[in-house]
Amino acid sequence: MASAKGFNKYNGAIDAAVKTFQTEGIAGLYRGMWPNLIKVAPAMATSFYVYETVKSLMKGWMAPPEIPS
Repeated sequence: MASAKGFNKYNGAIDAAVKTFQTEGIAGLYRGMWPNLIKVAPAMATSFYVYETVKSLMKGWMAPPEIPS
């Protein structure tokens, strides 16, 4: 990420995390987490619902064949 004067602000991901922690504390590492969770939660809930629904439907269709005695 380049700063306004053209110098690099960070030298890498670890450097960015260390500098963020030093300037903003532990809360700075979690900034922006809530908007991302609000975005991801409905998608994950829909995915889970569809998976469980299809799994229950497949149990009825994929029953093992009956073996005659």
